[in-house]
Amino acid sequence: PGDSDRRAAGAWGVGGRVSPHPPSSVPCPLRGLTLVELLLALSLFSFLMAAVGGLLLIGMNVEQAWGHSVERWQELERALSRLDDDVQSARKFFDTPFRGNTSDAILELARVGPVLGAGDQPVTDWLRVVYRLEPHDGLVTLIREEFLWRGGPTEQEPLRRELLAELTDGKLWFRVKDASTDDLRWVSEWDGTTDGLPRLVRFDCTVPAMGGQPSVLLSRVFRNPAGTLPSRQQP
Repeated sequence: PGDSDRRAAGAWGVGGRVSPHPPSSVPCPLRGLTLVELLLALSLFSFLMAAVGGLLLIGMNVEQAWGHSVERWQELERALSRLDDDVQSARKFFDTPFRGNTSDAILELARVGPVLGAGDQPVTDWLRVVYRLEPHDGLVTLIREEFLWRGGPTEQEPLRRELLAELTDGKLWFRVKDASTDDLRWVSEWDGTTDGLPRLVRFDCTVPAMGGQPSVLLSRVFRNPAGTLPSRQQP
């Protein structure tokens, strides 16, 4: 057979049967992205990345605010624990009065505490403990100071000065008996020269807004086992 016969037989098979392969095929060309489609894809990718970045930033801010809020609450709990310990440990020391809500302090008391003695050795001595509320940036800072009380209260530098907590406001109350009815009530001032030591002391404060949460009114009551409930007339 000639070349034309062989080409025909290779294309159509022998005996006139059709071959499973077509005699020729034209490949489809690969189609790329147009400029419009590419710009659209880039815009969508940028939008998704901006959304993910925004969510991550919000999450970091929330975590930071929550951590700051927890830290502030822990700070306040330590301050209240310190105040509780001082009220429980308050004792009469000669003519030293237990005073509450005076012109320069919300609380002043005497207690025994550790100090450094000769050779920097720790010893116990009588201390004058003072709590103050000092304004600062629209809030008040609860401050605790310790003074060595030898020879009576004098103007001296405190042995320790601690910034305990930042509050919106704060006030102490003291439990007394009504002289007419024997009902118990709270009074805002205390003079230890006449009333001795109070049995119950209440501290009210407003905790400023933290971590997106509103401000909170907090009240805590402390007890002095050596204290009394004096009788007072209604004002």
